[in-house]
Amino acid sequence: VPYTVTFFKQNVLDDDYTEVETLNESGMTGTYPDYLKNYKYDGFTNLYHKPDFIAADGSTEFELYFSRNYYLINFDLNGGYGVNPIYARYGTNISVSTPTRPGYIFVGWHDINGIWQTNNSIYQANGDTTLYAAWKKQASVVLEIFINGKTALYDYSDVIPVAPDEGTEENADIHVSLGLPG
Repeated sequence: VPYTVTFFKQNVLDDDYTEVETLNESGMTGTYPDYLKNYKYDGFTNLYHKPDFIAADGSTEFELYFSRNYYLINFDLNGGYGVNPIYARYGTNISVSTPTRPGYIFVGWHDINGIWQTNNSIYQANGDTTLYAAWKKQASVVLEIFINGKTALYDYSDVIPVAPDEGTEENADIHVSLGLPG
C-alpha cells in the first residue's frame, strides 16, 4: 500500500519546524515502517511521529519531527577571564566575546585538536566542545621619567598623563629614558 513520509526539522532561531524532505513509499497495511524508527539527522533527535501505522486505503501520510540537540561550549581561558560557557542549539552561530588577560594579547580560539577557529568571535554549535584561548605575551617597555630630580616609572600600557607638578618652572630639567625591564 502506498504512503508518504514528510520529515520536519526544528528551526535554529525558534521552536517551529520546517519541512525538509518528502518520500513516497509502499508498505504493509497495519505496520509502521522499520527504517523510520532509526531515521536520523546529525545534530537532531527524532522527537515524534504520526500516525502509528499504514492505513489500508493508501492515504497514510507519516510526519516525523526532529528537534535540535543542545550543546555546551566551554572555554578554557588559560589564565584569562571574561567569557562564560554557552549552551546553544545545534547549528546556532554564537558570538564569543574576547577574553582578557593582563600582560597578554588574545590571539584566538582553538579546539582540543589544535584546529583554529577562522573567525574569533563566531562559532557554530555542532557538539559539546571546549575552545582554548591562545595568548601572546605583550612586549613590555618601561618609561622612566625624571622631573626636577623626582623619578617616576610607568609601564607602556599605563595610560597616565605625565605632567610636571604644579609650580614647576617652565624650563624645568626633564629627562626621559626608554628601556626594557630587568
